[in-house]
Amino acid sequence: MTLGYKKIQKPFLHVAHVALLCWVLTGCSGLQTGTETSFSLTPNEWSVALADQGVTINPVILVAASNHPFSRRALDQLGIQYRWGGVTPQTGFDCSGLVYFSASESMGIKLPRRSVDQARKGKVIKKNELVLGDLVFFNTRGPKNSHVGIYLGENLFVHAPSRNGVVTVADMTNKYWSRRYNGARRIAPLEIASR
Repeated sequence: MTLGYKKIQKPFLHVAHVALLCWVLTGCSGLQTGTETSFSLTPNEWSVALADQGVTINPVILVAASNHPFSRRALDQLGIQYRWGGVTPQTGFDCSGLVYFSASESMGIKLPRRSVDQARKGKVIKKNELVLGDLVFFNTRGPKNSHVGIYLGENLFVHAPSRNGVVTVADMTNKYWSRRYNGARRIAPLEIASR
């Protein structure tokens, strides 16, 4: 069972609605302020969601990501269905939609909507300089930078891969991704806001 929005069973939704009502009635003490939403999974829940997808990942990477708002917001979408043009958990995500949503929710910045335009923002980063939260770009459809993901560390990145897929984590050293790698960018909120 994945933790994706579209795969949640109806009995669980009923329990979730009751729990949400109780939470609201008790004063919303867990509500976060700012642009972030209050929904956030734990590294353990991410591990379970990834294991359901056949992906194993070093728990240290997930703990680091949980302390990084941009990557945390993206990982909270694990299991959400791919949808071309999608930019919310309710509609699904395409690759650039996941990045767009995660940047907006976690940093309050509006990146361009398309991956090719996102590749023009921020600072160019060499592959050996990649850190948690950098954007990684790939050529998957012919044009350069036609696919984007968010770097997690140890050559792993979170992304919305393709039709019939779900938000997941992939390894950049995999033959498919290593042949298609185009480069990386580091997004700084103040830099984006000033452009």
